[in-house]
Amino acid sequence: MERKAFLDQEAPVGYIAGIGRGATGFTTRADVGNARLPPQQRQIGSDDEDNFQDVDESGLLGDSLVNKDDEEADAIYQDIDNRLKNRNKRRLSPDGEDKAEDNNLTKIANQFADLKKKLEAVTEDEWANLPDAGDFTKRNKRHRKLLQEQKRSYAAPDSLISGLNASGNIDSSVDLSALTSERQKLLGSKIDSNFDFNEDDGVDSATYLNEISNLSQNNDEEIKKIKTILNSFTKADPKKPEGWIARARLEEFNKSFEAAKKLIQQGCTNCPFDEEIWLENVRLNRSDVKYAKIIVAEGVKLNNKSLKLWLKATELEQEVFNKKRVLRKALESLPTSPELWKESIKIEENVEDQIRIAEKATELAPEDEELWLELISLQPYEIAKSTLNKARKALPNNVSIWLTACKLELVNNPGSDKIEKMIKKTFKECNLTKDEWYKHAIEFENQQLSLLTDLIVNELLSQDLEPDYSSLVSEADKYKDQIFVYKSILNFIVIKFPKKTAIWRRLIELYKLNFEASELYKIFENIIEILPKNPLFWLMYSKEVWKNGDIPSAKQILQRAFKFLDSNADMWLALIKLESVEQNYDQVRELFKEARARVTNERIWYKYVTFLRQSDATNEALELIEDGLMNFPSCFKLYMQKAQILEESGDLVKARNVLSVGTKSVPDSVELWIYLSDIDFKLDNGTKARSDLDLGLLKNPQSDKLWFKKLQLELKLKNIDQIKVILTKALKEFPHSSYLWSFNLTFNTKKSLRKTLYQDALNATNNDVRVLIIIGYNFWIDGKLDKAKRWFERAIIANEDFGDAWGWYYNFLIKNNEPTEEFDAFLKKFSDVEPHHGDVWPIVSKRIENLDKQPTDILKLVAQELIK
Repeated sequence: MERKAFLDQEAPVGYIAGIGRGATGFTTRADVGNARLPPQQRQIGSDDEDNFQDVDESGLLGDSLVNKDDEEADAIYQDIDNRLKNRNKRRLSPDGEDKAEDNNLTKIANQFADLKKKLEAVTEDEWANLPDAGDFTKRNKRHRKLLQEQKRSYAAPDSLISGLNASGNIDSSVDLSALTSERQKLLGSKIDSNFDFNEDDGVDSATYLNEISNLSQNNDEEIKKIKTILNSFTKADPKKPEGWIARARLEEFNKSFEAAKKLIQQGCTNCPFDEEIWLENVRLNRSDVKYAKIIVAEGVKLNNKSLKLWLKATELEQEVFNKKRVLRKALESLPTSPELWKESIKIEENVEDQIRIAEKATELAPEDEELWLELISLQPYEIAKSTLNKARKALPNNVSIWLTACKLELVNNPGSDKIEKMIKKTFKECNLTKDEWYKHAIEFENQQLSLLTDLIVNELLSQDLEPDYSSLVSEADKYKDQIFVYKSILNFIVIKFPKKTAIWRRLIELYKLNFEASELYKIFENIIEILPKNPLFWLMYSKEVWKNGDIPSAKQILQRAFKFLDSNADMWLALIKLESVEQNYDQVRELFKEARARVTNERIWYKYVTFLRQSDATNEALELIEDGLMNFPSCFKLYMQKAQILEESGDLVKARNVLSVGTKSVPDSVELWIYLSDIDFKLDNGTKARSDLDLGLLKNPQSDKLWFKKLQLELKLKNIDQIKVILTKALKEFPHSSYLWSFNLTFNTKKSLRKTLYQDALNATNNDVRVLIIIGYNFWIDGKLDKAKRWFERAIIANEDFGDAWGWYYNFLIKNNEPTEEFDAFLKKFSDVEPHHGDVWPIVSKRIENLDKQPTDILKLVAQELIK
């Protein structure tokens, strides 16, 4: 017989599995069911008998083991079985009433009857504010897990670390909770940017959405993700209004307007005490004004302290009467709201009603300055003064109240001496920064209350007991565009530093451009009183009076100046100029004689020579030149005048001899060398003319003008190859010379080279006026009129004293029939500038026949000369 495997064999009698590891055998009722064994007495043998009964005799389930505890347990289990069988079953009593099966049990509902009765006293607000129970399932476990995740950190890639370094975090590990937080912020900002709608209720949603980017067309998947996130957000926390608003805007963004309205209505139901969600509901339904009113009314009932909702309710009303009614109700809930009071004042048409409302408003909201200012502006002067006193008590350090008092006093009592005292008091009571005080000064300037501007600036600058001149000048430059503020600062500076002529000149320029001539004259009178021995201001004063057409007064000013400056050549020449304008030539001759006797100055001599030449007294002029050269042997202009007289008489040889002597006496005079070369060229001696310029360059190696004349001479002699050599050498010697670059631009006429030459010339000469003129001229002859005009204008701006630029622009305007208004503006600006220098201008203006001509006449002559 085959032996069974160990695991297939039957266990020994009495074997208990696991007894070797401490297990104990037991038998339950389930093992034997309802079986009962006849009771047997347990036999206890003697010492020599077996103490244990055989298991087969009595059995494990014998009555010897069924004790009292087992019977009690059986009874309990039986009772439970009966209850389960009869659960939910009822029997009908003889009187027809239902009774519970077990009368000993009391309904649970009856146990809380008293508490349920008390629920009648709970208000709707208390019901709405009952806290949510929340999810307490495995709360502790979830909390531990969350803490573990927050503490978890990982090594971060270099790209992420570099980003964190920029924000100040230099740790090499990354806090995942922080990253999650940043990700949520990023998502929130992205949602906000996608749903940033116009708050103007007058614009329909569809109209506004058409102007948004094509996000809905190109990012459907992203929109779906956002929608899922927002749905989860509102389900998890339906009391947060932001989620409902975002969901509604998302639907609006996708043009699902009905869905958006439905969602925002759900939001209002879940968040009835949030004003923003009600406002959003009104916005989405703004096309239906009637329904929007119903929404805002419901919102106001639940949020009667919401200023925004009350204002929105007022805005939705179209009739003034209804607006007033809504505002009155709003003020019942918010009696201290300045915004509501301001709206109430605004919609009232009767001034008396406005005053009455404003008075009540200041009583209930005394801390609002605008209400006080509104009330003061509505009241008459006498009552307003009383109101101002109340306002100052309510707002003791409010600068607007104090400055309003000053303004009120100035408007009603312009000559009152209280105004300055009130400004000082304002500075004492109100602590503002310097920029803030200047801001108020500018406001008064804009309101044409320049006196208050001046008082504020003066008081502000007076706070510094030891003002610094440079700092004050910088302060003035900062406010140069504000005429009265700038004037006030300059006035303060000249009071503190009266000897600084630069500030006086600034003040004069300011008054010339922005004030009447009488006010400018007052400034000049102040200056000459403080600086009587400064000839500059006497001359400027006289010239301004002369330009305004009052020549006698201009002469009187100069005559007053002679008391302090009788030996000043400029004063004598200015007086002689005025007499010449009036053509008092006998008086001019006497003044020249008197000036020669009192002043030893070469200008008096050669100006007198010019006058004699103009008077056709040539012999007398030559005698005066001889006398002048004895006194002023280094005055090159006397040599030139003598040579000019001889040239005009036709004696070129004698003129050349005079210039030859002049170049030996005054070798550093470039003008004499150039004039000498011109005379030799006229004598048909080109070689000698070239030699004159070469010798002049030896004496004056730093003169680029001599190189320029040398190039012009070779051009006249048609030595083109020589010109290229000289030009290259000259530009190497003087790379920034405007004379040389202007010749280079004129000499190189190829259009293909122009653009490069223009750029090089402008860079080399720093946009010199001569280069600008040539560029403008080239554009003109090319037919590019707009560009030509711009370059001529740039030339004038670059150097207003360069007369040739004005001449070229004059030609351009005349030839191209520019509008009369523009031409008149051009002439006016020219008259204000009166240029004196240039390449052609001085030659034309100093001709004998042109000495008594007006500047506009000289302009026309220069323009004709330039065209030649």
